[in-house]
Amino acid sequence: MATDYENPIRHLPNEDPTVYAAYGLAMFTAATVERGLINALAHHRIGLARQEKRVLGTDPWNKAASSSFQNLVAKVTPLCGSDPELPADLTNAVKRRNYLAHSFWYDKAPEMMADGPRGRLIAELADDIDTFYILNDRVAVAVVTPGMEALGASIEASEALYEKLLRDAQQAD
Repeated sequence: MATDYENPIRHLPNEDPTVYAAYGLAMFTAATVERGLINALAHHRIGLARQEKRVLGTDPWNKAASSSFQNLVAKVTPLCGSDPELPADLTNAVKRRNYLAHSFWYDKAPEMMADGPRGRLIAELADDIDTFYILNDRVAVAVVTPGMEALGASIEASEALYEKLLRDAQQAD
């Protein structure tokens, strides 16, 4: 079947797609938090290997990425000393992400039928988005940034690399 580029999403529902966009952004921001935990664990593992003067036998990012979100939280918990509420908030984020992934659409299907309830769904998802963004920033401040700095990687160099990658991607268009 050929893709219709004028209307590429064949199964787009008749309802206002805003709730679907909000859901997608909520899941994206949850995945961003999860990726931050993966980075934190990889940095920590590299740092420990350096301290112990040993060579890692596996890619630390791949190893961390094989863990579930819940296991990542458990592994990062000891590294959250500067933000003692972070482990509990991360545990709540895992529960919410799992609810969004596995039950949200089943539980909320009746609310998709009318404009008012759909607006409440969008507001609920907007709260999730805000929560995940804030949590991601907290993970960066408490765990990722210190781990990078301990390895000698500056935030400025990381941001410069990001800007270069962004420029390269924009020029590829």
